[in-house]
Amino acid sequence: MNTPADFNNHMFRLARNYRGITQSELAEKSKISQGVLSKIDHGLNVPNNQQLKNIAAALDFPVDFFTQSARDLPSGLVFHRKRVALREKERARIESEVKLRLNCLKILASQLDIDSNIETVDLNDYGNDPRKVANALRFRWNIPHGPISNVVNLLENNGIIIIRFDFGNELLDGFFILDDRPCIALNSRFPMERQRFTLCHELGHIVMHRMPDENMESESDAFASEFLMPSNDILEHFAHHKINLQYLFSLKSYWKVSVAALIIKARDMGFITPSNVRRLYMQMNALQIRKKEPYPVQDERPSLASEIINAYTNELHYSQPEIQKLLFLNFNDFIRFFNPFQLNQATSTI
Repeated sequence: MNTPADFNNHMFRLARNYRGITQSELAEKSKISQGVLSKIDHGLNVPNNQQLKNIAAALDFPVDFFTQSARDLPSGLVFHRKRVALREKERARIESEVKLRLNCLKILASQLDIDSNIETVDLNDYGNDPRKVANALRFRWNIPHGPISNVVNLLENNGIIIIRFDFGNELLDGFFILDDRPCIALNSRFPMERQRFTLCHELGHIVMHRMPDENMESESDAFASEFLMPSNDILEHFAHHKINLQYLFSLKSYWKVSVAALIIKARDMGFITPSNVRRLYMQMNALQIRKKEPYPVQDERPSLASEIINAYTNELHYSQPEIQKLLFLNFNDFIRFFNPFQLNQATSTI
């Protein structure tokens, strides 16, 4: 059994950020002075037995959560586009939840054989054209011509971990974590067509970028657009048709992308002018469908978590409480990370 001497301040900080609790709020809840908590937070001190119990109770985590090894904790850089309105505390909460969920999957996946089919490229080798990278990846992954039927399954089948949940706001679509396994965090609050584009945008980052630069967002947008709608494939849909909203909605159903993405694609390929783009956007605004388009794309659910849970229950014969203990989670967080559908599916044979 671990002792306070094994206390991991990284797990402590992660738990505090996940709960959205400041040091002063934690001091009041745990009956430990803020000065002591500050030293604990920075690794300058470790709590005694009673302090550790108080911290665990205040943050609602098992005591062992704070004394687990950090070897599996995602330590890579986090890249995302945060809007100005996104407060630092909120950003830290979302990022901490993703790292906790990813840590759970890494603990579980350590005993399973999960391959990754991701290779990074040097954009210079492709003439600094993200569209060429997108088409090269489609070729490598043996993606047929035309639309991608299920982006979530495609990325998971090629070794990318997708962690999707409601971020609690609409200020962040998603982000990726540079870790030993590629991971994309996805905000489930948005329509599926937008989520698909976000996934491909973050995939572009994973494949093309290792350090931030001023062009990376536009490059990933170009990658995502071409990955979802290869120019050679969509050409016939633009070439001999009048591009209006009615026609674009028919294309949306086929390509499984937003009308907004189709408008930009048509503009970039030279089939409509900037004034046409403004007119189409004005029509969408007048119909009040700019933010929430009709004819939503069918939902695509990540399945890796449920597959791992099923492997543990059906093949390794773990019970739900044993998995929960292995992950150092309380019941409510276990349910939150592995939703009731996955849990019922996984525990039906216990």
